[in-house]
Amino acid sequence: VGERGCMAKITGISYYRFAMKLDPVTKYPVVAEGVNEAINGLAKRDLGVSVFNGSEWDANKPVNGRTQTYCYNQKLARSADALYLLAANQNEKTFSFYQYKDKNWTVMQSDLVIEGVTDICTYFADIECDSKGNVYAAIGDNSSGHYLCNIYKYDGTAFVKAFNPIPNATFDN
Repeated sequence: VGERGCMAKITGISYYRFAMKLDPVTKYPVVAEGVNEAINGLAKRDLGVSVFNGSEWDANKPVNGRTQTYCYNQKLARSADALYLLAANQNEKTFSFYQYKDKNWTVMQSDLVIEGVTDICTYFADIECDSKGNVYAAIGDNSSGHYLCNIYKYDGTAFVKAFNPIPNATFDN
């Protein structure tokens, strides 16, 4: 869908990656997107967010407090009262973590550095919440020569390794 080299075209802007979840309070969609062209103060490859308010989109806006550029991958998770966004920062080789609650974005962790993460490895990440509201991130780490899936848990201030890598479970790009 969309122009060559992008995955979707929504509201007239092409995106190369996007993720969507419903706001747990409003039940309207929230989309985190990597924009494929400059718009609304976002440069090409920046992370943008679009929120539906019930009648129209507040589209292609920057995330409050975000300083990184070139978001290569973004994932959303939903708890009972908030959305969580994990963004791979391609140039910095880090991840950023945000909360969307009461119609506001908050930076939870700006530069999550995972040893062994490379430009390619930022492709392999996901985020999920459990029934108690704990947030977990699965992040690929290729420091052993193969990509291993490491699981991290947000402890209220930072992501910390929650489990050892899955044994003998490698995935290669």
